[in-house]
Amino acid sequence: MNDKKLYAVFSKLNQRILKPAIYECNEVSDIQLRLLTHREGRKITGVQFEVKTNPKYDQLQLP
Repeated sequence: MNDKKLYAVFSKLNQRILKPAIYECNEVSDIQLRLLTHREGRKITGVQFEVKTNPKYDQLQLP
């Protein structure tokens, strides 16, 4: 299947690519990501990532 057509709908991109990647990053790294969406009505017109330090991983615990 053509990836361009598959991910033309934001919900598919979000479900298959963005959410799993954000979840994994939040679980195993020292940064915490949050997806912010920009909308015009019901249409998603842009995305933005908020990046913070992950409170689960104290800098002193990292090798």
